[in-house]
Order: sequence, then structure tokens, then C-alpha cells
Amino acid sequence: FNLKRALLEARIAFNGHEFVVMNTHLSAFAQGTDTMEKQVAAVKSIMADHSANNRPWVAGGDFNLLPPGNAYHQLKPEQQSAYRPETEIKPLFDAFNAVPGKADVNSDARQQWFTHFPNDPDIKAPDKTIDYIFYPDKMERNSARVRQLNTLAISDHLPVVAEFVLPVQAAKKK
Repeated sequence: FNLKRALLEARIAFNGHEFVVMNTHLSAFAQGTDTMEKQVAAVKSIMADHSANNRPWVAGGDFNLLPPGNAYHQLKPEQQSAYRPETEIKPLFDAFNAVPGKADVNSDARQQWFTHFPNDPDIKAPDKTIDYIFYPDKMERNSARVRQLNTLAISDHLPVVAEFVLPVQAAKKK
């Protein structure tokens, strides 16, 4: 009954085209292993395959990884042991667009993009971003935000919400 991490994929047909929606929850507590690199590489490979085949897609979920930039150094020292200074998620940020993006999570307003509220009585508000939505260059982001109201009763993660415009020439359904 040991938990196996995975990527759930759904293909949605519309007007002879298809749109791929993926959700994931990568490992937590994998310090001292190469688990996170392997999981990120597997997810990246699937995303790249969809892009190469001209299939519009989005992929979101709990990646359990800090964003590239200053996030690691902004954590309390006792929280840093769960992460690496050079985050394993960087290849996804380098290859695809993200919500929140690098500029969002490294801005003065980065707190509005925090997605995790740890079970720690000393922490009184969400304190880091570890949940994302990735999407290819051929899609346009209309809006994006982290829903910060009325969600903490069901999860310690705040939902990332985004609206996209599908490319006019979406992939033909196979």
C-alpha cells in the first residue's frame, strides 16, 4: 500500500480537436535521493511529447518543490532541510511557462503566490509556493491567481487558478 506518485492525464475532445489536462502530486520528503529529479524529468518528457505533437495541454498540481530564485533563502533555517538551494523543478520552468511564473514568485508581491500553509503552529499564514500550473508557449494565459479564501478547511494547499486561450489550430484528435 505504499504510495506511488503519478501523473493523471485526461484528453478532452472538442470540435474534432483534443486538449490534454494533467494533474500530479510529486514526492515529499525525498531528501538525500534523486527521486525529485527523476519525477521532474518524467513529467517534463510527457509535456514535451505533447508539445512536439502540437497537442495543447496544461499540467498542474502539488510539485512539492520551491520555485527557482530566492525562495529557498527566504525560508526559516529549520524549513530549508526539506528543499535544495538549486530547486529540482528548474527544468520545467526553463522549458515551459508556469503559473506562478519566475517573475511572480520572485517579486515583492510573492506572498500572493504562496500556495502552502504548513501544519506548524508557529506559522500563521501560507509561507511558500510549491503548487504550479505549467503550459506550452502556444497557449495564452488570460488570468491567474492563487485562491486564498475559503480553501484551508479542505487542504493545506491553496489552489492555483488560471484561465487560458487555446491556440486556434489545436491538434486534431487522433
